[in-house]
Amino acid sequence: MSQERRARPARFASTGEQAMLRPLVGKHGEDVQAMAKDRKLNPDQRTAGELCRAIRKAGGFARLREA
Repeated sequence: MSQERRARPARFASTGEQAMLRPLVGKHGEDVQAMAKDRKLNPDQRTAGELCRAIRKAGGFARLREA
């Protein structure tokens, strides 16, 4: 087995996930705790950690604000 470590493949958020995240970022900015508590825009009640991972996967706050 070689000693080389393979880089992880890039992960991207689906268009549906981006569509769910954009209104949350538009309303709450970078306040992930408030996003997690928003029952209307976060109907799945994702936790703050899950939302952070999804935002990172989608390209960050700035990229979600652009579109």
